[in-house]
Amino acid sequence: MKKISELCKESLESEFSTRLKEENNIFFINYSGISASKLSELRTSLKQLGARLIIYKNTICRRTLGKLKLDEMSKFINGPVGLIFVGEDPVAVSKILVNFKKQTEKLSFLGGFWQDKKLSQERLIELSMLPPKIILQAKCFSLIKSPITNFVMVLNATLLKFLLVLKAINEKKKGG
Repeated sequence: MKKISELCKESLESEFSTRLKEENNIFFINYSGISASKLSELRTSLKQLGARLIIYKNTICRRTLGKLKLDEMSKFINGPVGLIFVGEDPVAVSKILVNFKKQTEKLSFLGGFWQDKKLSQERLIELSMLPPKIILQAKCFSLIKSPITNFVMVLNATLLKFLLVLKAINEKKKGG
């Protein structure tokens, strides 16, 4: 019969393993020196974006990452490490982390993985400088829409010129 502590560890490993398989956007932070209330604030702001800050024991992280052959991620597991499962919008999450770092000055980025590509601290900060997702989508839509709009305007201008010529001919016949 297994001990309760072993069952808990197995449960945590299973949960962590499931999250790693479902999420491919993960940021690693060092939360050393940050109060519990500040971490709670960070969790709340991340949750609004669909992201989650979870803190696992380092041994559970290393063991699970080893089983899943994700040894590259285990390099980040050293000291008090928090894992942020990013969700849909890594740009917005990185902005929150950068702002939180400015407020507390104790948070440090260790790196991360975005769509299975390794992110350094510098790349994470660069990611935070991008415009929000909705603005990028609007710019893309504008670029796609622009040639179509111009084409329609050219067609309208040709039609308008034709109508003006007809109007001038009509006025000439009435006047002449």
